[in-house]
Amino acid sequence: MATVTIDRDHYGQLLLSAGQDHAEATATAIGNGAGGGPGPSFAALVADAFAVDPAAADELADAYRDALRELCGTRGLAVPDDDAMLDGIRRDLRPRRHPGVSLEALVAHLGRERDASRAAAAVEDG
Repeated sequence: MATVTIDRDHYGQLLLSAGQDHAEATATAIGNGAGGGPGPSFAALVADAFAVDPAAADELADAYRDALRELCGTRGLAVPDDDAMLDGIRRDLRPRRHPGVSLEALVAHLGRERDASRAAAAVEDG
């Protein structure tokens, strides 16, 4: 397999764009009466990001969650909670396609980041 090297800032922009695009697809599906999970391509992408750097998976998940909240809010749709994203990753990730990534480690990591974000928001609000 060939290796491509890109600037970290550029990689961050790719993660941001991917998270926003997946949020758009999810918000559209919710608006059409379908479920609110991120889908298999998001699960694969977040697993690949996690394999490169767990912080990259956080960037992707944060971009997805932030964009989904905004899109659902502007469209008058119920915003799926963070557990919907984690459940979707559990359901949709194909471990044989990501042999170097532990599904449970990935979900646990993203869950910890979610909990840390909630705690920080509570401190800001309180």
